[in-house]
Amino acid sequence: MARLQARLGADRFLDVLKLNRLDRSHALLADTLVLPDDSLRTAELSPWPLRLEAIDSIPKTLLVSLRIQAFGAYENGRLTRWGPISSGGPNAPSRTGRYAVCWKARLHVSTSDTTWIMPWTVNIDPEVGTALHQYSLPGLPASHCCIRLLTEDAMWIYDWVATWKLSGDGRTILIRGTPVVLFGDYDFQAPPPWRRLPVDPGATDLTSAEMASALRLLQAPE
Repeated sequence: MARLQARLGADRFLDVLKLNRLDRSHALLADTLVLPDDSLRTAELSPWPLRLEAIDSIPKTLLVSLRIQAFGAYENGRLTRWGPISSGGPNAPSRTGRYAVCWKARLHVSTSDTTWIMPWTVNIDPEVGTALHQYSLPGLPASHCCIRLLTEDAMWIYDWVATWKLSGDGRTILIRGTPVVLFGDYDFQAPPPWRRLPVDPGATDLTSAEMASALRLLQAPE
């Protein structure tokens, strides 16, 4: 693995992690890895449309596809960053819907299990506790309803999003935070779609129907 990283360089090795939905520690344990075509640049490896005219008027939008286990961050309809995720496992799946960033914390300890230490936490549902944060990415959905991220992506999203603004008594939301949409369904009975990339380069591409469903959720009430 060290030889592969040295040969590819830091940026290209990060592309490998993104394609395989793995963090570095799990990449070391993997028996096989999908490698990017040398002719493709990082932006061309993205499963997300580079432009979404329907959200041109929204300064920032974070879309999360559960089917392909990836996020896409948009600024006025233009893709700014994408990366891999690990959403909720079969026993505690992440719930689809429209959310908005509530609060964030540089380091957060779960109230459900104090052994869960979550750096760069961005909460989107204070009642359930759903959040985006850094944690292990084993190449499949494995979290407890949250959205796990690579360290690089968690830090970036933490700085990028805006939190809500509350009234002085904390009872009224004056300004909502950055909108976040979780959409799609992960097929727990089938092999991960990115494993098919060597034979089907479009296996993780988001379809027009999927993007339409994400936009409908974005327009729905929170």
